[in-house]
Amino acid sequence: MKGLFIKDFSYIKESKLLFLILVLFGFGSSYFYKKPTFVLGYFSVFPGIILMSTISYDSINHGFTSLFTLPIKKEDYLKQKYSLGILLGLLFLFFAICISSIGYC
Repeated sequence: MKGLFIKDFSYIKESKLLFLILVLFGFGSSYFYKKPTFVLGYFSVFPGIILMSTISYDSINHGFTSLFTLPIKKEDYLKQKYSLGILLGLLFLFFAICISSIGYC
C-alpha cells in the first residue's frame, strides 16, 4: 500500500502549478471580498478533485490492467484511495482553518 501512496503523490506532484494557482485564487478571493471563511468552502472541494484525478490517471491507457498485475488486491486499492481522501481532506481542512484564522487577525 506504501507503493500506491508513492504513486499517487507523484501524480499530485506533477500538477503542483495548477494547485498553486487555485490556492492563490482562494487567497485573493478571501482578501478582496473580505470574507475569510470563503476559503473553508473553497478548499473543501480540492480533496475530491485530487482524488478523482488520481483515479483517472490510473485508468489512462488501460492502467488498471497493469496495476492489478502487481501483488495488490482491489480491496487494498480501495482502502488506499479512501485513506488518501481522508488524509487530503484533513490536510486541506488544516490549511483552510489556518488561512481563515489569519484573515480574522
